[in-house]
Amino acid sequence: MVPSPSLRTGVICSMVCLIAMLGVSLLAWDALPALSTTREATEHRAATEVPRWVIATSFPAVTVLLTVLIVAHRPIDRAFAKAVERVLPLPAEDEATKTSNLNVVLAVLAPFLLALHCVILAVETGRDFPVLPVVLALVAALLVALGLLLGRYVAGDLASLARAIRKSGP
Repeated sequence: MVPSPSLRTGVICSMVCLIAMLGVSLLAWDALPALSTTREATEHRAATEVPRWVIATSFPAVTVLLTVLIVAHRPIDRAFAKAVERVLPLPAEDEATKTSNLNVVLAVLAPFLLALHCVILAVETGRDFPVLPVVLALVAALLVALGLLLGRYVAGDLASLARAIRKSGP
């Protein structure tokens, strides 16, 4: 029996970024205002303010949530594939490739969230920071990385589809 591929690499990357986020939050804690205004008041609505702990912990919480969802996705995906396979026979997907792709997703998203967390903390602590160019560069890097991943995933999917078509030929 072949051992199941592991998401260890992606989870470790996420945990390293999580520790970095918590460290940056601790360093910025004293500089963060007790209440941060997230939506300015207008004549039709009041301002929305959140305590500093929300600003300091929101991105770490999102990182944990995404990591847990991606790791939990694997058993759910296997069960779903088995259920669908009974009704509609599909070509088997390579477990190692799927795991590798999920590792890349975790390894790309975690540093992206870490960088966004640092940007938010810099803005909330009142630092003079070029937010728009930095966020645009981060989003561009994320899109390039996920585009490369999608290309890799689609190429593998097309290859397995082509094999299935050849096998079912005349």
